[in-house]
Amino acid sequence: MANRTIAVGDDLTLPPSIKVGDTSLPARLASAAVAVNWTPSTAYAAGQPVINPTGDVVTAKIAFTSGGSYSAANWNLSTSYVLLSATGKAVVASGVDAGDGVNKGQVDAVALRYAPAGALSITMDRRLIASSAIPALTSGTLRLTAVWLPKGTVVTSISYLCGVAVTGLTNRWFSLFDASRALLRTTADNAGTWNAGSPLTIPLSSTYTVPSDGLYYLGICEVATTPTQLRGVGSTTSSGMAIAPILNGDSTASLTNAASTPSTAATITASGNIPFAYVS
Repeated sequence: MANRTIAVGDDLTLPPSIKVGDTSLPARLASAAVAVNWTPSTAYAAGQPVINPTGDVVTAKIAFTSGGSYSAANWNLSTSYVLLSATGKAVVASGVDAGDGVNKGQVDAVALRYAPAGALSITMDRRLIASSAIPALTSGTLRLTAVWLPKGTVVTSISYLCGVAVTGLTNRWFSLFDASRALLRTTADNAGTWNAGSPLTIPLSSTYTVPSDGLYYLGICEVATTPTQLRGVGSTTSSGMAIAPILNGDSTASLTNAASTPSTAATITASGNIPFAYVS
């Protein structure tokens, strides 16, 4: 059955002609909050949700009156509200599961609004990529970076973005691991030219269909005199990445080629230098 967009009234009621299989939906709408667009010189209560000028749902940190221009310092990006529609006014429901009462595919797509064409999931928002390359990979050492993959995603390739090109390259390959660092797929060895500022996409040995929503890891390894410096976001501390689950860092060392990739990667040593990567 094709999806249809249904208008919800300002009183959060459904049109009389609409029948829903989810009998709890009307009740959830009745208890939902309404987030309107942010406006200047307006009194907001602590925790009140609004839609900011970039289209995100945010909540007020404290009770205050807004100034003449939007200030992100006064707002928290909401993690407890789901945006159901955004045409000047949005229905947002606290704690609503993405697959229950909203189109999960639409929610997943929000995370990819700034992703490269064809990307199915990304390790970080590419608008945050730093102007300087992050520190170089360590030759023969697997670098793992977390990525969230929705159920049913069919992964055919992995891509990274080069900051400073490699010298003395012998082998390079990418890998996909699950949350327990169990190997799912690798690419073939790739010793091709990879210029600074360019993405490199390498196909997996075979496609992988994600069995369940969750955290997975993308891996990159190079054997080289001076490995590639990737593009991403750098940090002076790794403490944030070290909170379980570890989101980024070096794993197994002394690798030589794609065939040497371990069936289970070693425990990750956390690093705050997060590379931009994506699957397609």
